[in-house]
Amino acid sequence: MPLASSPRSSWFRRSGITPLICLVLIALIAGLYNLQRALPSDQWLQAIFARDANDIHQLVFRYSLMPRFAMAILVGAALGACGALMQLTLRNPLAEPATLGVSAGAQLALVITGLCLPTLPAFGREASALVGALAAILLVLALSWDRILSPTRLISGGLVISLCAGSLAAVTQLLNREALRGIYIWSAGSLVQNDWSKILFLLPWLVGLGLIAIAFLPRSLNMLALGDESARGLGLSVRSVRLAALAGAVSATALVTSAVGVIGFVGLAAPALARLSGRHGIRSQISSSALAGAAMLLATDQLLQILLPPGAELPTGIATAVIGAPILLVLVQRMKTSEAPQLAEIASARLRRQHLALILLLLSLAILSWLAIAYGRGPNGWHFGAGAEFPQLDMLRIPRTVAAMAAGALLALAGIIMQRLTSNSIASPEILGVSSGASLGVIVLFFLVSAPGMTVQFGAGATGAFSILAFVVFFGRRASFSPESMLLIGIAVGTLFSTMAAFLMLSGDPRMDMLLAWLSGSTYGMTQSRACFLGATCVALVGAMPLFARWLAVLPLGAGMSRAVGLNISLSRLALLLLAALMTSAATLAVGPLTFVGLLAPHLAVRAGFQRPLIQSFAAAAIGALVMITADWLGRNLMFPYEIPAGLLATFVGGPYLLKLIAARTR
Repeated sequence: MPLASSPRSSWFRRSGITPLICLVLIALIAGLYNLQRALPSDQWLQAIFARDANDIHQLVFRYSLMPRFAMAILVGAALGACGALMQLTLRNPLAEPATLGVSAGAQLALVITGLCLPTLPAFGREASALVGALAAILLVLALSWDRILSPTRLISGGLVISLCAGSLAAVTQLLNREALRGIYIWSAGSLVQNDWSKILFLLPWLVGLGLIAIAFLPRSLNMLALGDESARGLGLSVRSVRLAALAGAVSATALVTSAVGVIGFVGLAAPALARLSGRHGIRSQISSSALAGAAMLLATDQLLQILLPPGAELPTGIATAVIGAPILLVLVQRMKTSEAPQLAEIASARLRRQHLALILLLLSLAILSWLAIAYGRGPNGWHFGAGAEFPQLDMLRIPRTVAAMAAGALLALAGIIMQRLTSNSIASPEILGVSSGASLGVIVLFFLVSAPGMTVQFGAGATGAFSILAFVVFFGRRASFSPESMLLIGIAVGTLFSTMAAFLMLSGDPRMDMLLAWLSGSTYGMTQSRACFLGATCVALVGAMPLFARWLAVLPLGAGMSRAVGLNISLSRLALLLLAALMTSAATLAVGPLTFVGLLAPHLAVRAGFQRPLIQSFAAAAIGALVMITADWLGRNLMFPYEIPAGLLATFVGGPYLLKLIAARTR
């Protein structure tokens, strides 16, 4: 995905005034200012080589500020280089360390360690995070091994592993909120240091891995850039090269994550910034990305220390997302749009009687809905509600079942739209970031208004959701809403809003406890009025799908074919994005920012043999509703009287099966 050149950017390159150089200067100036503010420059050498143990300023300078300065450079350089290496290896500008599940695996391992072994020494906790990260990437590699480590398979597997590990960590934190409160801070990424031990541990490993990558990989990556078939024709072992490159990148990322926690966006934004500065060779891209990552993280951390009041602390990982997302939005404007490949996810065998299969799906949905309402667990154990007992369930289970059904159907339909619109089988509604915006709107409302009514909550959620949509439309207009640009814009905006919500979570405000269940996708507290609203919205949006069936059939064929049949590409993409945003935001406003169903249900519908867009959409909606009803029923009954949120449990219900599908398709 190359960047479009312009006279201004060419002038920047000729004059040497690039965004990369400007960022380096900002980082150095801010860092030197903070060091000078903490200790006069004429005492720096004394503090480093012959400190005065009675001078608290020299001690803070030597054991806190300088290690933090060095850690920012080291971690930023490692993440930037790893992001560039992954993007070059997978030939995908969306690839970064978090894409392959490394961060999610490390976080899950640390959550389990913190719960089971709370007295474990610090080094033991870092080792557990490293083990979790390596376990996640090994599982991802196993899923794509038979396809010569296909880039699409790697990213698909990484996304699924991230969802599964992240959901398991969220459930553990939700059930052990007080014991694991400190995990929130670690997961946000903190560069605070008390000595040089972590730096001395990381430095030889990261430098060694970097030198090996620079020395041995560029020639192979140049051949890999020609395409897999051409590279194999030149005698290159594609699998071995990808495995070696990813092993180095993942090892470095795991080491960094185990030391400072999860710091996102650097691995995605730093390579883009390096390309914007005119770096195109393999060695040049890796080294420039390392420099960009170091400058980005150092500038972010040092500016935070300048802007925050004394004694206040904000995890640097949150700030990198806040700063990195706008940078990526600007970079999207300079990208050349390209033709989207044809949709890779096709059914192996087409159903002969698709309408009959759809009727059977709907019949199964009706039966499962009735069972979810009538059968359940109560204070007296399992029982089947019938006869006179059934009306009493009207106020308890019916609203929750209706909400789960409608939310699952809407998210599945949004997933179908996104996957066909982008010709990308791993696209999902969450890419738009609409659910993040809705969540943030409700969170901000609870901070501003005491005990807001349901109508006000819906309004706040809708405002947040459509704010995201406005950003997507504004920044995607110049790129004619091309699939690549929309994915990048959605990632940038969604990450920005999710980070702001995480900041509010870290504030420690007791009001956030009331929102934890909703944020995790629970249907607890669903009322009849809310369920009716969601059901009516679902019926209206599902009923509108036949109007868009032709667009969903033509757009995956590419821009050339779409224009040939008279389709207005920009208008059709915008309309489909609006429809997907409405579906995602409606489900989010009712039952929280659910995940995974928008990715799982379309896969299952295609796998079952539904190929035509309209009937595939209806089948995916039925499957999504089935998954969510099952997840909601299990969440209500498995640990009664405690509950597991349906949104999180949906990942456990569908995750293993989707992993099985990905593994089966690699054989």
